[in-house]
Amino acid sequence: MTLISLPPAVQQAMEKEMGRDRAGLTSDVANLRAWLRHQPHLPQDQSEEWLERFLIGCKYSVERAKTVLDMYYTVRGAVPEFFSDRDPLGADVLRSVSAVYYFPVPGYTPEGYRVSLSALADTDPSVFSPRDYMKRMFLVADVRLQEEPCLGEVLLFDLRGFTLQHLVKFTLPLAKKLLVCGQNALPTRIKQIHLLYAPSFADKILAIFKPYMKEKLAKRVYVHTGGSEGLAKFFSTDILPEEYGGSAGSRSELNLAWQKKLESYRDWILEEEKKRADESRRPGKTRLANELFGMEGSFKQLAID
Repeated sequence: MTLISLPPAVQQAMEKEMGRDRAGLTSDVANLRAWLRHQPHLPQDQSEEWLERFLIGCKYSVERAKTVLDMYYTVRGAVPEFFSDRDPLGADVLRSVSAVYYFPVPGYTPEGYRVSLSALADTDPSVFSPRDYMKRMFLVADVRLQEEPCLGEVLLFDLRGFTLQHLVKFTLPLAKKLLVCGQNALPTRIKQIHLLYAPSFADKILAIFKPYMKEKLAKRVYVHTGGSEGLAKFFSTDILPEEYGGSAGSRSELNLAWQKKLESYRDWILEEEKKRADESRRPGKTRLANELFGMEGSFKQLAID
Protein backbone atom coordinates (compact mmCIF):
# COMPACT_ATOMS: atom_id res chain seq x y z
CA MET A 1 0.00 0.00 0.00
CA THR A 2 1.51 3.31 -1.13
CA LEU A 3 0.18 6.54 0.30
CA ILE A 4 -0.04 9.42 -2.16
CA SER A 5 2.33 12.14 -0.99
CA LEU A 6 0.98 15.38 0.43
CA PRO A 7 0.69 17.85 -2.47
CA PRO A 8 3.53 20.41 -2.10
CA ALA A 9 1.13 23.30 -2.68
CA VAL A 10 -1.00 22.19 0.27
CA GLN A 11 1.97 21.94 2.63
CA GLN A 12 3.30 25.29 1.43
CA ALA A 13 -0.07 26.90 2.11
CA MET A 14 -0.05 25.40 5.61
CA GLU A 15 3.48 26.69 6.24
CA LYS A 16 2.41 30.16 5.12
CA GLU A 17 -0.67 30.07 7.35
CA MET A 18 1.44 29.06 10.35
CA GLY A 19 4.24 31.48 9.49
CA ARG A 20 6.82 28.71 9.06
CA ASP A 21 9.14 27.75 6.23
CA ARG A 22 11.84 25.10 5.83
CA ALA A 23 14.37 27.12 7.81
CA GLY A 24 11.82 27.70 10.58
CA LEU A 25 10.93 24.02 10.71
CA THR A 26 14.60 23.05 10.95
CA SER A 27 15.01 25.48 13.84
CA ASP A 28 11.91 24.09 15.55
CA VAL A 29 13.25 20.53 15.27
CA ALA A 30 16.51 21.66 16.87
CA ASN A 31 14.56 23.27 19.73
CA LEU A 32 12.50 20.11 20.22
CA ARG A 33 15.65 17.99 20.20
CA ALA A 34 17.25 20.27 22.80
CA TRP A 35 14.20 19.91 25.02
CA LEU A 36 14.31 16.12 24.67
CA ARG A 37 17.87 16.05 25.97
CA HIS A 38 16.52 17.37 29.26
CA GLN A 39 13.83 14.66 29.47
CA PRO A 40 15.67 11.60 30.80
CA HIS A 41 12.43 9.59 30.96
CA LEU A 42 11.86 9.78 27.19
CA PRO A 43 13.57 7.91 24.32
CA GLN A 44 16.19 10.00 22.51
CA ASP A 45 16.64 8.29 19.14
CA GLN A 46 13.95 9.96 17.00
CA SER A 47 14.94 10.84 13.44
CA GLU A 48 14.87 14.43 12.21
CA GLU A 49 12.15 13.49 9.70
CA TRP A 50 9.99 11.94 12.43
CA LEU A 51 10.25 15.04 14.60
CA GLU A 52 9.36 17.18 11.58
CA ARG A 53 6.20 15.15 11.02
CA PHE A 54 5.38 15.49 14.69
CA LEU A 55 5.71 19.27 14.49
CA ILE A 56 3.61 19.51 11.33
CA GLY A 57 0.87 17.48 13.01
CA CYS A 58 1.04 19.90 15.96
CA LYS A 59 0.58 22.95 13.69
CA TYR A 60 4.27 23.83 13.96
CA SER A 61 3.89 24.54 17.68
CA VAL A 62 6.99 23.44 19.59
CA GLU A 63 5.18 23.70 22.93
CA ARG A 64 2.26 21.60 21.69
CA ALA A 65 4.72 19.07 20.24
CA LYS A 66 6.47 18.76 23.63
CA THR A 67 3.18 17.97 25.35
CA VAL A 68 2.05 15.46 22.73
CA LEU A 69 5.48 13.83 22.51
CA ASP A 70 5.53 13.24 26.26
CA MET A 71 2.03 11.73 26.11
CA TYR A 72 2.97 9.66 23.05
CA TYR A 73 5.53 7.75 25.11
CA THR A 74 3.63 7.91 28.41
CA VAL A 75 0.52 6.09 27.18
CA ARG A 76 2.69 3.29 25.79
CA GLY A 77 3.36 2.22 29.33
CA ALA A 78 -0.01 3.23 30.75
CA VAL A 79 -2.27 1.50 28.20
CA PRO A 80 -1.04 -2.05 27.56
CA GLU A 81 -4.40 -2.85 25.92
CA PHE A 82 -3.30 -0.79 22.91
CA PHE A 83 0.49 -0.69 23.08
CA SER A 84 1.72 -4.11 24.25
CA ASP A 85 1.94 -7.39 22.29
CA ARG A 86 1.73 -5.49 19.01
CA ASP A 87 2.97 -8.17 16.65
CA PRO A 88 1.20 -7.61 13.28
CA LEU A 89 1.14 -11.40 12.92
CA GLY A 90 -0.34 -11.86 16.38
CA ALA A 91 -3.71 -13.53 16.75
CA ASP A 92 -5.45 -10.38 18.00
CA VAL A 93 -4.35 -8.25 15.04
CA LEU A 94 -5.23 -10.98 12.54
CA ARG A 95 -8.65 -11.41 14.16
CA SER A 96 -9.26 -7.70 13.75
CA VAL A 97 -8.27 -7.78 10.08
CA SER A 98 -10.89 -10.48 9.48
CA ALA A 99 -13.58 -8.78 11.56
CA VAL A 100 -13.15 -5.10 10.69
CA TYR A 101 -12.12 -3.18 7.59
CA TYR A 102 -9.79 -0.40 8.73
CA PHE A 103 -7.45 1.61 6.53
CA PRO A 104 -6.49 5.11 5.39
CA VAL A 105 -7.32 5.64 1.71
CA PRO A 106 -4.34 6.39 -0.54
CA GLY A 107 -5.37 9.94 -1.53
CA TYR A 108 -5.93 13.25 0.23
CA THR A 109 -8.79 15.73 0.30
CA PRO A 110 -8.00 19.09 -1.39
CA GLU A 111 -7.13 20.51 2.04
CA GLY A 112 -4.51 17.82 2.59
CA TYR A 113 -6.57 15.71 5.00
CA ARG A 114 -6.22 11.93 5.10
CA VAL A 115 -9.47 9.91 5.14
CA SER A 116 -9.66 6.63 7.08
CA LEU A 117 -12.53 4.15 6.90
CA SER A 118 -13.84 1.65 9.45
CA ALA A 119 -16.55 -0.89 8.64
CA LEU A 120 -17.50 -4.36 9.76
CA ALA A 121 -16.11 -7.10 7.53
CA ASP A 122 -17.92 -9.73 9.60
CA THR A 123 -21.16 -8.64 11.28
CA ASP A 124 -21.14 -11.46 13.84
CA PRO A 125 -20.81 -9.68 17.24
CA SER A 126 -18.99 -12.68 18.70
CA VAL A 127 -15.92 -12.00 16.53
CA PHE A 128 -15.82 -8.27 17.22
CA SER A 129 -13.24 -7.03 19.75
CA PRO A 130 -12.97 -3.26 20.32
CA ARG A 131 -9.62 -3.79 22.01
CA ASP A 132 -8.14 -5.63 19.00
CA TYR A 133 -9.53 -3.01 16.63
CA MET A 134 -8.11 -0.11 18.67
CA LYS A 135 -4.71 -1.78 18.93
CA ARG A 136 -4.65 -2.04 15.15
CA MET A 137 -5.71 1.59 14.73
CA PHE A 138 -2.71 2.76 16.75
CA LEU A 139 -0.40 0.42 14.84
CA VAL A 140 -1.52 2.04 11.60
CA ALA A 141 -1.04 5.50 13.12
CA ASP A 142 2.54 4.67 14.11
CA VAL A 143 3.40 3.36 10.65
CA ARG A 144 1.89 6.44 9.04
CA LEU A 145 4.02 8.65 11.24
CA GLN A 146 7.05 6.85 9.80
CA GLU A 147 5.97 7.72 6.28
CA GLU A 148 4.06 10.99 6.08
CA PRO A 149 3.10 14.26 7.70
CA CYS A 150 -0.62 14.88 7.93
CA LEU A 151 -2.45 18.18 8.20
CA GLY A 152 -5.74 16.67 9.30
CA GLU A 153 -7.79 13.50 9.67
CA VAL A 154 -11.26 12.60 8.42
CA LEU A 155 -12.72 9.48 10.04
CA LEU A 156 -15.53 7.51 8.38
CA PHE A 157 -17.45 4.83 10.26
CA ASP A 158 -19.76 2.68 8.13
CA LEU A 159 -22.22 1.32 10.69
CA ARG A 160 -24.04 -1.20 8.51
CA GLY A 161 -24.41 -4.41 10.51
CA PHE A 162 -23.40 -2.70 13.77
CA THR A 163 -25.82 -3.75 16.50
CA LEU A 164 -26.41 -3.20 20.19
CA GLN A 165 -24.53 -6.46 20.76
CA HIS A 166 -21.47 -4.81 19.24
CA LEU A 167 -22.00 -1.59 21.17
CA VAL A 168 -22.13 -3.17 24.62
CA LYS A 169 -18.57 -4.42 24.09
CA PHE A 170 -17.32 -0.82 24.37
CA THR A 171 -16.75 -0.23 28.08
CA LEU A 172 -16.48 3.36 29.23
CA PRO A 173 -12.85 2.98 30.44
CA LEU A 174 -11.86 1.64 27.01
CA ALA A 175 -13.69 4.46 25.25
CA LYS A 176 -11.99 7.05 27.46
CA LYS A 177 -8.55 5.58 26.81
CA LEU A 178 -9.20 5.62 23.06
CA LEU A 179 -10.19 9.29 23.09
CA VAL A 180 -7.41 10.39 25.45
CA CYS A 181 -4.77 8.59 23.37
CA GLY A 182 -6.24 9.68 20.04
CA GLN A 183 -6.61 13.33 20.99
CA ASN A 184 -3.61 13.89 23.27
CA ALA A 185 -0.94 11.34 22.38
CA LEU A 186 -0.71 11.61 18.59
CA PRO A 187 0.29 14.58 16.41
CA THR A 188 -3.01 14.53 14.56
CA ARG A 189 -5.92 16.91 14.18
CA ILE A 190 -9.28 15.29 13.57
CA LYS A 191 -11.22 17.56 11.24
CA GLN A 192 -14.36 15.50 10.68
CA ILE A 193 -16.01 12.32 11.97
CA HIS A 194 -18.80 10.84 9.85
CA LEU A 195 -21.14 8.07 10.96
CA LEU A 196 -22.56 6.49 7.78
CA TYR A 197 -25.76 4.41 7.73
CA ALA A 198 -26.34 5.45 11.32
CA PRO A 199 -28.70 3.06 13.16
CA SER A 200 -31.63 4.13 15.32
CA PHE A 201 -29.44 3.87 18.42
CA ALA A 202 -26.78 6.29 17.14
CA ASP A 203 -27.50 8.48 20.15
CA LYS A 204 -26.28 5.66 22.41
CA ILE A 205 -23.06 5.38 20.41
CA LEU A 206 -22.45 9.10 20.85
CA ALA A 207 -23.34 8.86 24.55
CA ILE A 208 -20.34 6.58 25.07
CA PHE A 209 -17.76 8.62 23.18
CA LYS A 210 -18.80 12.28 23.22
CA PRO A 211 -18.19 12.85 26.95
CA TYR A 212 -14.47 12.24 26.31
CA MET A 213 -14.23 14.39 23.18
CA LYS A 214 -12.85 17.89 23.31
CA GLU A 215 -15.58 20.45 22.67
CA LYS A 216 -14.22 21.34 19.24
CA LEU A 217 -14.11 17.70 18.15
CA ALA A 218 -17.62 16.98 19.44
CA LYS A 219 -18.90 19.67 17.06
CA ARG A 220 -17.23 17.94 14.13
CA VAL A 221 -19.27 14.73 14.35
CA TYR A 222 -21.76 14.27 11.49
CA VAL A 223 -24.46 11.61 11.52
CA HIS A 224 -25.76 10.31 8.17
CA THR A 225 -28.69 7.93 7.83
CA GLY A 226 -27.43 7.14 4.33
CA GLY A 227 -24.03 6.48 2.85
CA SER A 228 -21.40 8.37 0.91
CA GLU A 229 -23.88 10.62 -0.89
CA GLY A 230 -23.91 12.77 2.24
CA LEU A 231 -20.13 13.25 2.05
CA ALA A 232 -20.08 15.09 -1.28
CA LYS A 233 -20.38 18.52 0.33
CA PHE A 234 -17.29 17.79 2.45
CA PHE A 235 -14.88 16.32 -0.10
CA SER A 236 -14.78 14.45 -3.39
CA THR A 237 -15.84 10.84 -2.89
CA ASP A 238 -13.59 9.82 -5.78
CA ILE A 239 -10.80 9.14 -3.23
CA LEU A 240 -12.98 6.55 -1.43
CA PRO A 241 -13.22 2.79 -2.03
CA GLU A 242 -15.41 1.64 -4.90
CA GLU A 243 -18.18 0.56 -2.51
CA TYR A 244 -18.70 4.28 -1.81
CA GLY A 245 -18.53 5.44 -5.42
CA GLY A 246 -14.80 6.10 -5.45
CA SER A 247 -11.84 4.76 -7.39
CA ALA A 248 -9.43 3.76 -4.59
CA GLY A 249 -10.07 0.02 -4.93
CA SER A 250 -12.28 -2.29 -2.90
CA ARG A 251 -12.49 -2.34 0.89
CA SER A 252 -11.12 -5.86 1.06
CA GLU A 253 -8.15 -4.95 -1.17
CA LEU A 254 -7.28 -1.86 0.88
CA ASN A 255 -7.76 -3.68 4.18
CA LEU A 256 -5.42 -6.48 3.09
CA ALA A 257 -2.89 -4.04 1.61
CA TRP A 258 -2.62 -2.24 4.95
CA GLN A 259 -2.17 -5.50 6.79
CA LYS A 260 0.67 -6.35 4.42
CA LYS A 261 2.18 -2.93 5.14
CA LEU A 262 2.03 -3.58 8.88
CA GLU A 263 3.70 -6.93 8.36
CA SER A 264 6.46 -5.27 6.34
CA TYR A 265 7.14 -3.08 9.39
CA ARG A 266 7.05 -6.02 11.81
CA ASP A 267 10.69 -5.86 12.95
CA TRP A 268 10.46 -2.11 13.50
CA ILE A 269 7.13 -2.42 15.36
CA LEU A 270 8.48 -5.08 17.73
CA GLU A 271 11.56 -2.98 18.48
CA GLU A 272 9.57 0.24 18.82
CA GLU A 273 7.25 -1.39 21.35
CA LYS A 274 10.09 -1.27 23.87
CA LYS A 275 10.20 2.53 23.72
CA ARG A 276 8.05 4.21 26.34
CA ALA A 277 8.34 6.73 29.14
CA ASP A 278 10.46 5.53 32.04
CA GLU A 279 8.48 6.92 34.95
CA SER A 280 11.30 6.19 37.39
CA ARG A 281 13.39 8.80 35.58
CA ARG A 282 10.72 11.45 34.99
CA PRO A 283 11.62 14.85 36.47
CA GLY A 284 8.95 15.81 38.96
CA LYS A 285 5.79 13.81 39.58
CA THR A 286 5.32 10.36 38.04
CA ARG A 287 2.33 10.08 35.70
CA LEU A 288 0.24 7.05 36.64
CA ALA A 289 -2.50 5.48 34.55
CA ASN A 290 -5.23 6.27 37.06
CA GLU A 291 -4.25 9.95 36.94
CA LEU A 292 -4.41 9.99 33.14
CA PHE A 293 -7.70 8.14 32.76
CA GLY A 294 -9.39 8.04 36.17
CA MET A 295 -9.83 4.99 38.37
CA GLU A 296 -11.18 2.06 36.35
CA GLY A 297 -13.44 1.02 39.19
CA SER A 298 -15.32 4.30 39.02
CA PHE A 299 -16.75 3.48 35.59
CA LYS A 300 -19.72 1.32 34.85
CA GLN A 301 -20.76 -0.05 31.52
CA LEU A 302 -23.41 2.06 29.82
CA ALA A 303 -26.88 0.62 30.26
CA ILE A 304 -28.52 -0.23 26.94
CA ASP A 305 -32.30 -0.46 26.98
